[in-house]
Amino acid sequence: MAFDEFTKSQRQTSAPADPDPIADGPAKIQSTVPGALPTNPPAKIEASLSQAHQLYETVQNLVKSANPTDVHTARLIVETCDDAISEFGNTNQDKKLDLRKWKAEAEQILPPATLKDLKDRAEALVLAKGYPKSNRIRNILLYAIGAIILIGTLIGIYSMFARPGTKAPSEEKSSSNISKPPDSISINLPDGLTLRTAIKFLAQIDNFTADFKPNCTNQFLDTEIEGGPLTGASTIEVIEILRLRLKNSDHTLNYRVEKKPEKGIYEISCS
Repeated sequence: MAFDEFTKSQRQTSAPADPDPIADGPAKIQSTVPGALPTNPPAKIEASLSQAHQLYETVQNLVKSANPTDVHTARLIVETCDDAISEFGNTNQDKKLDLRKWKAEAEQILPPATLKDLKDRAEALVLAKGYPKSNRIRNILLYAIGAIILIGTLIGIYSMFARPGTKAPSEEKSSSNISKPPDSISINLPDGLTLRTAIKFLAQIDNFTADFKPNCTNQFLDTEIEGGPLTGASTIEVIEILRLRLKNSDHTLNYRVEKKPEKGIYEISCS
């Protein structure tokens, strides 16, 4: 009996105690999870802000001491500002404003990559310098721009739905005040016709054809004319008025119109 109690007491003293994770605290529980790594968010944030402040001071020193026309330094300022803004995160808003200002100034030194970038940069500079600082002037400017856009839109809609050949009310009023000369002809030519096509069209009104002499070049005859109403005492006069409607004067020639009823043609000779 004494031997059995001795053996039992030896087993109790030699057996290891079961670990109590609750008693050991959260650190003990975390260490028992496979692959778990201890983290310390406040220390990480503090290190990130420390790095951000160092970058901020670096940019500040570069801005104060660097050559303002040095492209390499300007690129360094831009990159460092981006890193500092990222490290600051949602803190130190005043310093982030300084960083963005320094970055914008440094970007002005860098050459633009494309003509579009140059145009955008010039527009931004003009707006930054010329945009009104007074609330009243700003409101007036915005209202004026809005009115111009609205009027342009309405004119575009009117032109889209207006029937071809119709005139605006102002044009109808002005045309009604112009008296047509006696024994004259009037015609409204569409826009986009060439000189050759317009002359042939006018000749067909009298059931004639147009005959172009060889001294009239194709470049001249294929020049487009401006459409619109034409009025003249005769078809010959209207044809001669067409020279005033040429859109391109690079290949302009003088021409003379002769009516030959026996042949049923209008002869066009150029010089």
